[in-house]
Amino acid sequence: MKISELINPQTRTPDFKDETEINGLTYRAHAEQEKIGAHTLYQLFVRVYTPKGTEIGQAWFTLPNTDDKSMTCSFVNVHEEYRKAGIAKNMYAYA
Repeated sequence: MKISELINPQTRTPDFKDETEINGLTYRAHAEQEKIGAHTLYQLFVRVYTPKGTEIGQAWFTLPNTDDKSMTCSFVNVHEEYRKAGIAKNMYAYA
């Protein structure tokens, strides 16, 4: 079975910012653009914080400038004591 999901088109805008709370944790996401020669690199950053403001997870995504249907996760990490709680899945949901 092939799974096909669409990329959230809002993540391609340089002013994309979002904050949401899930199970008491705060998820903050923002997009950035960087010009490299004739190309534009789109990146999406998602960070997760505890109620005390401690960062416990992060994910970085790269969106090819020639393809609006794919995205690559360049980095993902969740603090060890918070793993297996769906945090990484929630970070991927932004993409």
